[in-house]
Amino acid sequence: MRRKDREITDRAEIDAILTQAEVCRCAFSYQDIPYLIPLSFGYDGTSVYVHTALEGRKLSWMRFGRKVCFEVEMSVCPKPGEKDACSWTMEYRSVIGTGIIEEITGEGEQLYALDQIMKHYGCEQPRYSREALKHVLIWKISIEGLTGKQSVS
Repeated sequence: MRRKDREITDRAEIDAILTQAEVCRCAFSYQDIPYLIPLSFGYDGTSVYVHTALEGRKLSWMRFGRKVCFEVEMSVCPKPGEKDACSWTMEYRSVIGTGIIEEITGEGEQLYALDQIMKHYGCEQPRYSREALKHVLIWKISIEGLTGKQSVS
């Protein structure tokens, strides 16, 4: 990382950002075409969980390239500069991760993953109907690497 003064090395801080961020953006590559999508997500300390519909453009990317990059951020706030437009900056806290994505097919694992997603957004005791589960695909990103960065006043 070029700006070591902005690097977050404390795993507890990185986990806090992953726990508090609202959106996870996942990047894929398929046939030399990059694709970035925002997703609702859950995090359990070792993996990120996301869900999708049964069809759509992103499924080709998710099924083709198992290696993914993901990003979350929080506390984003532009800070006007004192001199001119080039002295403006942005406050933020972010995490970028890499990992392997795989579709989860076992019902027990699916329910665990959905629980992580729902807990992330404040639902502590989610309930799911079998019918609803037929209309979603559940994915697990096994994290291989994480880096954190921040710019705060």
